[in-house]
Amino acid sequence: TKTDNGASHILDAIYLGACVDGENGMYQDPNAMRDDLSVSQQELGWCLPTADDDENGVLWTEGQPTLVKGTSKTVGVISSGVGYVNAWVDWNQDGDFLDSQEKIANNMFVSAGTNNLTFAVPATASAGTTYFRIRINKQGNLNSFGPALNGEVEDYRVRVSENFTGGGGGEKRATQKWSPQRK
Repeated sequence: TKTDNGASHILDAIYLGACVDGENGMYQDPNAMRDDLSVSQQELGWCLPTADDDENGVLWTEGQPTLVKGTSKTVGVISSGVGYVNAWVDWNQDGDFLDSQEKIANNMFVSAGTNNLTFAVPATASAGTTYFRIRINKQGNLNSFGPALNGEVEDYRVRVSENFTGGGGGEKRATQKWSPQRK
């Protein structure tokens, strides 16, 4: 939140996705949707009128974003113009983005339209639900927290899953042989 130096931006012509609403750092919740449930002071672009959802700057290939341990992931980052993207994932699920390997994009230059962001999902990431944060601005050099003179911050709930390889359907298969006991 704003009281603990939460991420906030002053609205400007640089933002993620189709629209942006006011991000003053006061609206956070476990579903990463609280700013959309609150009345926005100001809006740029065109948000869906039914959902007022301005978290639309990252293109995920599935409904709830899933990140598989020990693999890489590519997402589309939609920018309204030229700027710099910084992004994080809370891999150890401790409630911050300050640990090593949690910054997945460092001043990535983007232009208007869709830009690809590819990042590694550590094999040591904790499986379960966690958060992905992305910020854009004109100058770069953003932390996961604190104010910015322009741009936008978006938070997404994501799921980290184990990497089950082989076996086709993702199940773990027993490797022990069974043999009948003799009398």
